[in-house]
Amino acid sequence: MDLIGFVSRFAHILAAITLVGGLFYICAVQSRALEEADESDAESSVEALRRRWARIVMLTTLFLIASGFYNLIATIKAAKAGQIELAPLYHPLIGTKILLAFVVFFLASILAGKTEAARRFQQKSRKWLTMAVFTSIVIVALASALKVGGTRTVVTEGEITTSDTGD
Repeated sequence: MDLIGFVSRFAHILAAITLVGGLFYICAVQSRALEEADESDAESSVEALRRRWARIVMLTTLFLIASGFYNLIATIKAAKAGQIELAPLYHPLIGTKILLAFVVFFLASILAGKTEAARRFQQKSRKWLTMAVFTSIVIVALASALKVGGTRTVVTEGEITTSDTGD
């Protein structure tokens, strides 16, 4: 087993679960509960939550970028070495996934930010959170398409394989 590949994929999936799950929770539960709370309590709660969430956004974004590019490079190297074949739509799908991921990173970061620009986004946080969650769902769909049909293991005569690779 490729230990570095395993750790990279594990870190990638765990960071994605954390970021997307956090965005969904904030959008579906926390933002609605804070709308019903007393205004002074809501403001102090939002600031405390924002500081904690900002650290999580920073770390998950770092892990997703690092592990995502490692996984991409490993996949391209395997294709160049003839170990796997990339589907004709692999590059457009992975490119779209990467661009959409940066949209989610931006939205998560700006919604957790403390600048004046961040405050303007935070005033319409429900709108931006919904967009981030929807974009994350599209990314998961693209990742599923890439995993299922993005690559195919090259089998040489007499070799038996039980799984395909991909990200």
